[in-house]
Amino acid sequence: RISMRDGARRAPDGSVWVCDGDTLLRLGGDGRAVHMMEGAVERYVLSHPSSFAVAPDARIAVADHRTLVVHTYGPDGRRQLRCRPPSIDFKETERVDHIALDPCGGLVASIRGSPQRQLVFSSEGGFVRDLGNAWNAVTEERCFRPDGGCWVIGYREIHLLDPTGQRRILLTRRPDEGWLAQLKGGAVSPDGSLAVITERREKGDWLCVYAPYGSPRHMVRLPSDLDVGWTDIAFDGRWIYALREADAVGLKVTSGAVVRARFPPLVDPDALVGPFAVHGGRALWFLDRFARVMHRFANPAVP
Repeated sequence: RISMRDGARRAPDGSVWVCDGDTLLRLGGDGRAVHMMEGAVERYVLSHPSSFAVAPDARIAVADHRTLVVHTYGPDGRRQLRCRPPSIDFKETERVDHIALDPCGGLVASIRGSPQRQLVFSSEGGFVRDLGNAWNAVTEERCFRPDGGCWVIGYREIHLLDPTGQRRILLTRRPDEGWLAQLKGGAVSPDGSLAVITERREKGDWLCVYAPYGSPRHMVRLPSDLDVGWTDIAFDGRWIYALREADAVGLKVTSGAVVRARFPPLVDPDALVGPFAVHGGRALWFLDRFARVMHRFANPAVP
């Protein structure tokens, strides 16, 4: 009997088996795996998810915090890819804390640590390379655009990369010409525009919106009385959305107007992760990390 918690077990024939939560491995005398049995422990896969992402086309990605493997699923819930990190001596405390889904089918898994790793996987699930912190020494978060390029959000600057990975634009200023600082995350709309949260000294958190190629569009202060962290947001081009205790909150980027939508009684808000804007922002999806199901709601800001 394999123990997920205690590690290796010896079979009656003397062979040693271990499990990484996704695959059963038989070890040889030199400690190397000589046989693999994938799928044998399928019910344990994703028993401890650490990070989630949903693409605009409704592809779903979930990372297992023990194995660092990222699993992707189609809109119908069927498994598509199993993205396994390379043989690196990861620390026990390291987790996949952000997943960026490439519109071409691949993904980038960000593992925060020292150093931070940005693991690139192909559309077939194979490991391609580790980008590291290519543009910022402190932290990076990637948000893919529909054209295959991506916004890279650092600590106090934003880079726009083309589909080949070349930097085209560097943003260091807010739309009001002040300096960007302590960026907390962002989201991309269907046209490639970027919404990002920045801190403005004593004046709280602000939302900055940039056009698809970096020109400033809007800047609005985030209401402090809503008790929203604003670190995980979705953006449909007109509104940003965030999770707030028992309801979802929408903020109009041009005026700061607020809409709220309360969840049905059977949904546990403490279990939800999201929101994710899907199908051009017409729907908002939330992932229930306890029940491991997706909740799909009509966007309250769309007539």
